[in-house]
Amino acid sequence: MSKVTVVIDYDTDTDTAQVQYGGKTQEWRDAKLTFAQGITETRDGYLIRRERDGSTSIMLTGVPT
Repeated sequence: MSKVTVVIDYDTDTDTAQVQYGGKTQEWRDAKLTFAQGITETRDGYLIRRERDGSTSIMLTGVPT
């Protein structure tokens, strides 16, 4: 198993996020960061089913620029 590090610097005032992954950085605009358990509906209307095992999802939606 290899380790993957993702860093999300999310600004709630400007709804932007800096996402660092694989040595690259992307800026996302109109970003929303969501933590959820169970069944989650995204702001785009998609449903993501989570098993009821106590796990939590982290989801970042937005427009990469």
